[in-house]
Amino acid sequence: MPRLKSERSYWLGLSAAHGVALALLTMTDLPWPGLLLIFAALVVFLIVQGLLYGQFDKAVLYEVDPRKGTAGALLTFFPLGTYLIRGSEIALWAGPLYGLIASAGSYAILKKYGYFYRPAVPATEPGSTK
Repeated sequence: MPRLKSERSYWLGLSAAHGVALALLTMTDLPWPGLLLIFAALVVFLIVQGLLYGQFDKAVLYEVDPRKGTAGALLTFFPLGTYLIRGSEIALWAGPLYGLIASAGSYAILKKYGYFYRPAVPATEPGSTK
């Protein structure tokens, strides 16, 4: 499987999925099985995205920069707004707006604090045509 290398497009995909999931959760008044279905679709997307961009390599465990672990903690604040808006009379118009805000905020947080693994490029031997 070819690995995609653009850090920017990786962050865009993750933040868009985060924003869409939060917008859906805000606008719909589903029972728990429906909410679990949205969550499962988000998790499947995250796994496929990570596989496409090579973020599940064994070396990732050893090369993670501990200073970049802040993104996950900061992104947990966006679902809190979902619960404040959900079920209110403004949810139908505020849900998509909140999804856009969450998506833009997620992208900014991931761009600054996120970790994108790039495998080390082996040095080529002198005289090699590669």
